[in-house]
Amino acid sequence: RWPLLFYPRFMYAWRWPMRRHLPTLLAALALPLMAMTAAAAPRLDPGETGHGPADAQAMVARAVAYFDAHGEAAGLAEVTRGPRAFNDGDLYVFVYDLDGTCRAHARRPGQAGSNLRGIRDRNGVAFIQDWIRIARSPAGAGWSRYDYAHEASGRVLEKQAYIQRSGDLLIGVSAFLYPDA
Repeated sequence: RWPLLFYPRFMYAWRWPMRRHLPTLLAALALPLMAMTAAAAPRLDPGETGHGPADAQAMVARAVAYFDAHGEAAGLAEVTRGPRAFNDGDLYVFVYDLDGTCRAHARRPGQAGSNLRGIRDRNGVAFIQDWIRIARSPAGAGWSRYDYAHEASGRVLEKQAYIQRSGDLLIGVSAFLYPDA
């Protein structure tokens, strides 16, 4: 027989003590694994999909191509209809004229016709005016940052919108910038 130090007591009668200590043993093994997984991924609340700025820019390119191929009226109708191509997770297309009036919105079609030029985020940024400035710039496209409440989680997070001018309209998609864990 080995000394008690090398031959723990629960080895004599393994059934009952092992059952009692098994949940503790499993938790002790699982905690480091969960900590490594949490540290490796950005912290997303329920309903947050984690699309990024590159995805927003790609969606704007698809929307502009649709407007160029089918015309303004068909493009506005399609964005308002909100198919997956223009409304995917936390990314959605919005279309404004250069006066700040919403012409189409894939997530909130009821906003169409409302002039939202004066709205500001919690830091006082008039982001729709910034979008208009970007659309009127010589490049006709660019990025804008502002704070916005996430629809699913309610958290106010920073967003980055990609805006591109198409005729007399600005077409944009914004993506949340998720904080790291």
